[in-house]
Amino acid sequence: MTTENSTEKTLAIKEIAKLASEAELAIDFDFEKVGVSKEDMYSGMAKSVFDQLDGLPEQQRAGVAMASMTKLLVENFCLGATLKMHLAKNNTDDTATTV
Repeated sequence: MTTENSTEKTLAIKEIAKLASEAELAIDFDFEKVGVSKEDMYSGMAKSVFDQLDGLPEQQRAGVAMASMTKLLVENFCLGATLKMHLAKNNTDDTATTV
């Protein structure tokens, strides 16, 4: 749906942001510490997603959306695994220095 109507686009972006924010994040994150509200973060990301997909032909949107979701899941997994490895290393380093 290529949306020329500004009101339709705004409503679509609000709905995307609302749906995305309904599920709890896997981590407790204070958005204010990075200088943005949770609502602004979701709205900004929703606008970016909308703009990217809105520019594609209808028959390509589902494939691009699924590929993007898959990439984000893999990135999220890699980030989580990296953080766990760093935390484990730091805990090992702390133990070694206190013994």
